[in-house]
Amino acid sequence: MKGKRVDRLTEALAVLCVAAALVILYLPAGAPSVEASLARLTVQAVPDEDMSRFQGLLEEARRQVDANSDPEQLLDQLKELYPGRHEVWALVARHRESAGRDHEALSAYGRAVRLYPDYLDERSGLYLGKRIEVLTARVMDELRTLRSGQGLDPPGRELLKTAYFLKRRLAGGCE
Repeated sequence: MKGKRVDRLTEALAVLCVAAALVILYLPAGAPSVEASLARLTVQAVPDEDMSRFQGLLEEARRQVDANSDPEQLLDQLKELYPGRHEVWALVARHRESAGRDHEALSAYGRAVRLYPDYLDERSGLYLGKRIEVLTARVMDELRTLRSGQGLDPPGRELLKTAYFLKRRLAGGCE
């Protein structure tokens, strides 16, 4: 029984690798949809036997974020164990935003939206559009000022791409 489960897991991982390779090979370099396509391909389902652990860690991290305590270690653990879960990135973004770390928050929101676009759907119970819109505008203003002055370093350019991606999605556009 266990051998069949391992074989199926290996097969699923192989299919995932082939799909990612095809996406990379057939999309033009630098296309905005490349990152979004790869993000969706890497969304990880939490195995049933690990679901209660995931939910427990996520709930504890939420409590720590809500209490303004220091959830960094727990958030790092969640990012390491469950990098393909949108809930983790939305929580990281919320914490970074409340800590005044706008650039990190915007990056994390971008990753959460790429993994689960419902964060920008007004009909969704997970809607964070207004919060993301305000943060995006604030960061874009700052990045434009930097770009016109001394220029942007590579991380700044990537952040600007994420900001434009979120702005397009907020306006109802596609990836």
